[in-house]
Amino acid sequence: MIKIRSLMLRGRNSHLRNATAKSRSVARQSYRAEARVVSNDNDMFSSDRVTFGNMTSLEMMRSMAVLWICSIPGFSDNASKILNAGKICLGRPLFTRLMRYTAYGQFVAGDEIKEIQTTAKCLAQNNVAQMLAVPIEAPDYSNESTTIDPFQDNLRKSLDCVEISRSTKLEGKNCLMQIKLTALVDFDALESFSKVIANAEMCNSDRLREWITTGCHTNDLASIAPSLTGNEAKKLADGVSRILEVVEHAEKRGVCVLIDAEHTWINPAIQELGVTLMRIYNRRTHVVYMTYQAYLKETRELIKSHAHLCRRNNAHFALKLVRGAYVVAETKKHGSHPPYMCEDWEATNRNYHECLEDLLSMDSKYNEIVIATHNETSVRLAVKHLQARPPGFRSNVSFAQLYGMANYMSFTLGNSGYQVYKSVPYGTVEETLPYLGRRVKENCLVLNGIRKEMTMLRKGLVKKIVGP
Repeated sequence: MIKIRSLMLRGRNSHLRNATAKSRSVARQSYRAEARVVSNDNDMFSSDRVTFGNMTSLEMMRSMAVLWICSIPGFSDNASKILNAGKICLGRPLFTRLMRYTAYGQFVAGDEIKEIQTTAKCLAQNNVAQMLAVPIEAPDYSNESTTIDPFQDNLRKSLDCVEISRSTKLEGKNCLMQIKLTALVDFDALESFSKVIANAEMCNSDRLREWITTGCHTNDLASIAPSLTGNEAKKLADGVSRILEVVEHAEKRGVCVLIDAEHTWINPAIQELGVTLMRIYNRRTHVVYMTYQAYLKETRELIKSHAHLCRRNNAHFALKLVRGAYVVAETKKHGSHPPYMCEDWEATNRNYHECLEDLLSMDSKYNEIVIATHNETSVRLAVKHLQARPPGFRSNVSFAQLYGMANYMSFTLGNSGYQVYKSVPYGTVEETLPYLGRRVKENCLVLNGIRKEMTMLRKGLVKKIVGP
């Protein structure tokens, strides 16, 4: 069994509920507007052209039921509490069985290697590859009785993920996996290092690169980040050493590592480390990817800056572009809507599309782009750009969606010749409960915009049962 530890997110206060409700309202309007787009012969997502691949009728009905339940605000707001209450009331055996037939079966590949490999084969039949994500996060120190070092345990799980990713590689596609740096590096050390970077105390990125390539010695950090305490420097050095172990093992096994973006108060450290790792490991090909969040106003200029830095150092620039999933946490920490975030959902969409157009205008020879979105408008924009470019251009551009969501989009893109990945978590039912609860909360905007997907599922189910 694969053991996974996650943090449970707590409830939000009343002003955050109001902010979230407003966001949902804007999201619904956006999806309604999108649904009104008139289909034409060139629309790959028209109901008569989409495909649900090898999904069975039961799987399609389960998708409709699970996605509908997840879109209920009361459920999405309290998902973790409801799931844990269900485990207590029903008992572990019955609850596990129920989850395997519902949410767990919908969003998680399984907990055994055989199950994960079976999921990979099913996706491959639709020309879709896995992008494995072991749902491990910052260690929970609330249980002080444990004798296991949580960072070392997370390191072991990350190395296991490299091997599982390799074993499920789809011919002709990159082999991708995702990690969160807070699973390997102390959160407080990352936050302190972020302050060093934000205050321009660090000498320059070349010194950081030299420090990493010469062994990550704690004592040498003083010349790079002098304001770090001895304990913070040790925790940062130990964490970076763990990251290097994962990346170096992944490079040897032909696996690419996508580093997730996280909260803005630790992102400067994540970005600095990520770009430095790209400069070190992306000399010949793409090994390390960074994630950029379009709901942050700075993202467009940040992408340009990092792309230029990589090219200046003869390194390939690889990234995953997302809208972002930490709106509630950012608002809670700031006390109101943060000024560094886009004003609303529409502003986030505009920023995402501007970033996307910039990326698709760059020389693809030196870039690897993963367009992570469930938004049809964004996918259509990307497809339009790709169709206007030479055939070889699209080899370095991929699409990605979450496992269990937007299947009509993923399978249609895959069967149309585009590179597509599914972000696939794995683990036991109990281990993935915190992940499932967090996923529902973080993607409430997406889950509340499922009207088009529900319509597609209904039409696809009718077609499968009664024929065209």
